[in-house]
Amino acid sequence: MFVKAACPVAAVEPFDPKLNRPYVECTLWREKVFRRIAELRPALVIGGNSSFYDPFVSRDREAVERWRQGLQATLLRLRPVAKHVALITDTPRPGFHVPSCLARAHSR
Repeated sequence: MFVKAACPVAAVEPFDPKLNRPYVECTLWREKVFRRIAELRPALVIGGNSSFYDPFVSRDREAVERWRQGLQATLLRLRPVAKHVALITDTPRPGFHVPSCLARAHSR
């Protein structure tokens, strides 16, 4: 498993508002991961990331297009070295505290 917090599977460089700069560490990390996957030649690669990146939140056309191109670039890198490649969505965020909701429903 290759994981780096705040780094998308799409070959895009996110902006880090805390650092107030592009998060170049994602690009460097992703390159290392691509090289390692190519060495391993796995039967399956599963990629996923949060849907709270700018293109999903703002729906800005340019950001969405960059994201689409980044996903395409990622798939182009992975398809020749893995038998299967799958992209999955992140865990849903319901917008409320699930345990409290379940507790209320159970107490009725």
